[in-house]
Amino acid sequence: MNGVQVNSREVVQMTPRFTLSCSLPQPVVWCLLPDEAGGVYAGTGPSACVFHVSADGTSQLLAQLPEVSVHALARLTDGSLIAGTGPHGRTYRISADGTSRLFHETSEPYVLALWVCRDGSVLIGTGGGEGSVYRVRSDGGAEVLADNLDQHVHSVCEADGAVYVGTSGRGCLACWDDKAGWKTLTEVPGQSFTSIRPLPNGGVLASTSPSPAVYRAAPGGIVQRLFEITGSGFLTLIPTDENSFVAVGGSQVLVGQLDGTHAPADVSPTTEALCIARGADGRLWLGTANAGGVQCTDKPDAARSGTLTSSVLDAGAPSLWGRITVAADVPEGAALRIETRSGASSIPDASWSPWAAPSHGSEHGRIQSPAARYLQYRLQLGASPSHTSPVVRSVTVSYLPENRPPTITLETPAGGEHWSGKQTLKWQASDPDQDTLTYEVEISADGGATYQ
Repeated sequence: MNGVQVNSREVVQMTPRFTLSCSLPQPVVWCLLPDEAGGVYAGTGPSACVFHVSADGTSQLLAQLPEVSVHALARLTDGSLIAGTGPHGRTYRISADGTSRLFHETSEPYVLALWVCRDGSVLIGTGGGEGSVYRVRSDGGAEVLADNLDQHVHSVCEADGAVYVGTSGRGCLACWDDKAGWKTLTEVPGQSFTSIRPLPNGGVLASTSPSPAVYRAAPGGIVQRLFEITGSGFLTLIPTDENSFVAVGGSQVLVGQLDGTHAPADVSPTTEALCIARGADGRLWLGTANAGGVQCTDKPDAARSGTLTSSVLDAGAPSLWGRITVAADVPEGAALRIETRSGASSIPDASWSPWAAPSHGSEHGRIQSPAARYLQYRLQLGASPSHTSPVVRSVTVSYLPENRPPTITLETPAGGEHWSGKQTLKWQASDPDQDTLTYEVEISADGGATYQ
């Protein structure tokens, strides 16, 4: 499959395809922040550097901080950046020319989360044994919103007039506002709520690790688990529109829907994803632990397409191929094409027929591939100018096996006997195609010269 995946409901859909944009001179990209021109800023370790990666993949060092790692990045209302670091619990302010100065310092070792609120204040989540939440006001004053909330505060955000926090230790998703104070929305022991992001229509999404799950908290505080899968835990997620999001962690990069449907993105199987960001132009950016690799999806104006080739279908015997029908939704401006090929070997090789479209169009019709035991189909999907993908629900193939002869075994007589008088014949017969058999017995009295 190339740019196409089968989702959790066994529906074929196009999916983002990530390719390497650049490799930074630091091995680990902990966090990404979109710039305003289609590129991103990257926070790295084990030297706490902030790089700028432009839309064309060109990278440049913006700032090197006197720390070990940059775990969080955010942009202030004046356009300058702030970087949360470890292991001294410091947040730095970075100007456009790369100069940096201390913005805030905590007593905890690590600043793991940053969020700039609508009023210009900054939320800071810390970790390292005593996870706390700080708020730095736009006038420079600071206050503690929560002291020693849990072992680590991995994520913070503002949504619906409240502050949402995800922790590890007790595994809490909590919220705070001026009237009600702190409220635990849900607790998942043994898990970490690694990332929280506001949804466009209200509420938040949250991801967990080490078990990879995604939760949705409605504005009223009701929490719903959208799905939980196996594999690497999710470290970051971002909404991509009103109904979609992408969650990443380790070898897993999943595109999800609010109805719980999800499908893997098209990434290298060796990818170790740590963070994701959505650029100003709509592209997705991936930060990895693969030699500081930064990956991204195609440019928005690029034609998006994808291909899915089926496994080899075995008719069990040489067969005549009938119709092929695709049940699909094809939005205006999108494209869907299906082709088939056939052969006598279980693995396609040079002896197989070439790919051919069905007789009556690109989505259905009589199969034009020659009679054979094996068949394979290929779906080619093209997105619309608005990047809406065709959705394929099923593919149906009809065929008629060539008729095979029945087999018969004579049980009595066994052969060589001399019979006279009245005798009983016994036989066993079967048909591999389950056809109804009729029988006719003839005898010869002249050594086989004639039968009657």
